[in-house]
Amino acid sequence: LRLKHHIQLLIAAEEISRRCSLETVVSMLSDGRLRRSNLEIRELQAAAAETMGWDMCPEELRIAVGELGRKGAELTLDYARNLLEHCERPARAAPRAALADALDA
Repeated sequence: LRLKHHIQLLIAAEEISRRCSLETVVSMLSDGRLRRSNLEIRELQAAAAETMGWDMCPEELRIAVGELGRKGAELTLDYARNLLEHCERPARAAPRAALADALDA
């Protein structure tokens, strides 16, 4: 249940970061829910590893967790790419603006 909730948060974060401005991303995601959820998932993974490990879980559960983990990894990478794009966009525009200013001078 926690992992599914975490995936839902990642889906929302990825979509917001892809469709909205950086200001909107920050305002929508600054409440810490995604960060707290990430910590809970890490604690869950650590608990499983410290006990009997994932091998002791039923196969269908291992498969489901693996699929959700892959989905989470993909969404995290997409979210990170979107945030990087928000940061790179102004950096790419700055040299063009400086060149235009230099040509106007």
